[in-house]
Amino acid sequence: MTATTSYPDGLYNLILGLNRWVLRVAAYTSLMTDAYPPFRLDTGGTDPAEPVILPTR
Repeated sequence: MTATTSYPDGLYNLILGLNRWVLRVAAYTSLMTDAYPPFRLDTGGTDPAEPVILPTR
């Protein structure tokens, strides 16, 4: 292959796909954090799994 020719279509698609995958993985790993949100669907209020503590008389 000389400098004046282009990549074959199959090789071009392979290189393009690999580059997209590498960028996608790099973006995913760079956005990872140790502080994850709670795994529940409600938007607020009390957590149904929390014990209810009633006041004593």
